[in-house]
Amino acid sequence: MKKTIIIFSQAFDINSGGALVLHKLCHLINKLGRECFIYPYFPGLALDCFNEDLFLLNIQATEDNLKHYKVSSEFNTPIVLPSSYKAIQNNKSYITIYPEITMGNPLKAANVVRWFLHNPGFHTGKIYYESKEIYFRFGEETERIFLPDSKMSSNLLTVTHFLSSLYNEEDVAIKRSGIAYCLRKGKGKKICHDIENSILIDGLNHENISSIFKHVQQFISYDTRTYYSQLAAVCGCESIIIPDDGISEDQCFPDIATRYGVSYGFENIEKSNSTRHLVADYLTQKDLISELNVLNFLSEIDNFFDR
Repeated sequence: MKKTIIIFSQAFDINSGGALVLHKLCHLINKLGRECFIYPYFPGLALDCFNEDLFLLNIQATEDNLKHYKVSSEFNTPIVLPSSYKAIQNNKSYITIYPEITMGNPLKAANVVRWFLHNPGFHTGKIYYESKEIYFRFGEETERIFLPDSKMSSNLLTVTHFLSSLYNEEDVAIKRSGIAYCLRKGKGKKICHDIENSILIDGLNHENISSIFKHVQQFISYDTRTYYSQLAAVCGCESIIIPDDGISEDQCFPDIATRYGVSYGFENIEKSNSTRHLVADYLTQKDLISELNVLNFLSEIDNFFDR
């Protein structure tokens, strides 16, 4: 009998890439006929040790807030009640998937997968993982780590969700003007453009952002990893990424296709403009391939935990 899968995730948020793909992963696993649930993420617990009293307080807080825990009407993402954690604890019938930001093993899961949506330790400078786990990277640009008695998969688990109904070239401005920009995970970098009359998209919803992309001339991202760089290109923007110090274009974008329509630095705008027409088809194909990626992922984790 196949193991049930639990995904430790924050509430669904269409404007949060991490929450979006964690819920999309749950949906695709269920679509493929496997049983998968979301376990509501809880922050603030010291996860390098297990303090049951503190843990139960977090459980209670999570259950109290479940009525505000959002899911997508598009996705099949059933929620498991936090109070049922004892049924999961050390139960080999379950596989638990944690995003890379999760420290330790808060659910005391018997079988642990870590999904690196970003470089491990990027947000905190620290990681705390355990032995006999298996790790998957979201993309080629994500760093590998190797820890004793755990496996770094050679396969990627890339799951995407292209909002093509919003990001397209319908109703674009006849004459574009102005600049939009984002900081996001690039906050703290040296600002390389005049922000006085530029539009900051951080915190805006997709409807507002897509409208902005259809009217401005350029989009400048200080975050080298945001999906918005490609979405801006789909809307006809000149899309520019401000490079990280010491990181080349080849290191930032190992996959040539991820460079379509995106200029790594201001000096590559002409080259990126010449491939901008390829971005929408590329993002559509990535959505289609996501299901195959998940199928391969399920096969690998089953083999790993059935040893």
